[in-house]
Amino acid sequence: MVAAFGLVSALTLYKAQHGDYPTKLSALVPEQLPAVPRAKYTLLFSDFSYFYDPIEHRGFLLYTALPPFGRPTFSLERQSWGYLD
Repeated sequence: MVAAFGLVSALTLYKAQHGDYPTKLSALVPEQLPAVPRAKYTLLFSDFSYFYDPIEHRGFLLYTALPPFGRPTFSLERQSWGYLD
């Protein structure tokens, strides 16, 4: 989860500097992060999934954790963590 918090911090910093969130995580490199981190404690899926709609200003970050922890998500709109499962 440490990588996830770092990624959320980088997204917040990006928004503060550019006025909106990026449309893809690779836009954070190299200004906010040296590289897009891998999700930790995952079974098969080690990449973060990120979706952002610049028109609706809605988006979220998610990754698949080891069972039974499901899929943690971070809502950019609400600035809060939740779970899909």
